[in-house]
Order: sequence, then C-alpha cells, then structure tokens
Amino acid sequence: MTVWPKEPPVLSDDLLQKKAAWELYWLTEYPSKFSFVREFTVAFVRSGAPLANQTILEIGPGLQPVLGDVCELSGNYFAVERSGVMAASLRGRFPRSHIVQGDIADGTNLPSAHFDRVIAAHVFEHIPDLPRALREIRRLLKPTGFLDVVLPCEGGLGYRLGRRFSSAKVFRAKFGSGFEEIIKSEHINTIFEIVDLLKTRFSVVETRLYPFNLWAAALAYHFNLLYAARLRSVTGFEETV
Repeated sequence: MTVWPKEPPVLSDDLLQKKAAWELYWLTEYPSKFSFVREFTVAFVRSGAPLANQTILEIGPGLQPVLGDVCELSGNYFAVERSGVMAASLRGRFPRSHIVQGDIADGTNLPSAHFDRVIAAHVFEHIPDLPRALREIRRLLKPTGFLDVVLPCEGGLGYRLGRRFSSAKVFRAKFGSGFEEIIKSEHINTIFEIVDLLKTRFSVVETRLYPFNLWAAALAYHFNLLYAARLRSVTGFEETV
C-alpha cells in the first residue's frame, strides 16, 4: 500500500546541477527527438468536446502547453505552473491567459467548480502528495467537467527498457553519471500507483495506450510507453485532509 505523501530522494549539489541542465535540455530540445510523446498527448486532449467553448485549466504546462492555440483565446485558458521562470515565460507568450505560479497540491485561489476541463499531461508522476493535488482538482472541476491525464508507463517493463536506450543514453552522453538517481527523484510515482489512486476519486470515461492500444489487465502497462485517460469526478467521495 502506498503511503502519501512521499519523500523524494535527496540529491547532491552535483546531481542538482545536472538535473537542472537536463530539465532545460528536455524541455527545449528533447521533444523534437521523440515527437510521438507530444503527438499522442495533443491528439488525446483534442479528442474531447470543442475546446473553444470550454474553460480549461492546465496543470504544470512547463514551456509547452498542450493547447497552445487555446492559450490565445481570451479568458478561456488558465494554468498552474510551479516554476517561477516558466510561469513568467508563459505570461509573456500568452498575455490573454491566466497563469498562476504555485503547486497544485498546495491549493489555489481559483474558484470552485469553475472548469470544464483540467489537463495534467506528464505531471502526476512528479507530485509527492498526489492525493492533495487530486482533492484540489476535484474542487476546481465543474460537476460535468472532465480531467484529462497523460502519463508515462513508469514502473512498466517496456517503459523501463525503452528509457535505457533513449533518455538514459542521451543523458550519459551529455552529463555522465547520475541518471538513475535523478529519475528516482523526479518520477516518484508509478503508473500503477497513480491509476489506482485516480480510480478511487474518478470514474473512467475513456482510455488510450501507446503504442499498443490493447488491454490485458496490468500487463497493458508493461507493454506500453504512454497512458491517457479522460475521467469524471465520483460523487459521494469524502476527501480527507
């Protein structure tokens, strides 16, 4: 049984410097090398109801919001971004949007039951206190709203093997040692833990997997790299502090 909140491993100063350099590379250069990740993510999020008619909140967009064009729509797009540097960049690029700097797990000042859609793409694997984050998301969603989640299949055999020959290889070529320690401090939640937690608070409307959109219980997570789900809040669930 998973104990929340989790305590991420403490990194040395040297590893913290490598982590910062790797994050910058990951956000600016790496996506073009593995474009299937963003293509899968954007295709899934766009598969819902017409976005122009929705009030949208994106959690942790970083430097590349999933819905860049929607960000240009006046008043429709909100984001909660933990990094002050990235939040400032988003405000400069998308002046019509509402960008809030903060951690979703710490709560926000955004109004309750305000959003038609909340998007969390490649975010939940990083959050130490995921139950608190989900509690805030449930507060922010309209009763008829949806949560769109996209996750790496962290903890699955296929994802682990694929990373060995992709990101791990690139990291070692650029920065040397320390990749495993940095990943353990970043990807602190597995696909199994996240999905189990989501199912206690949300009902599943739709799911997709990449590259094999086939389901065979937990084996699906071992043979795929990416998971996406559209969810709706479960009524009657009692949140605890």
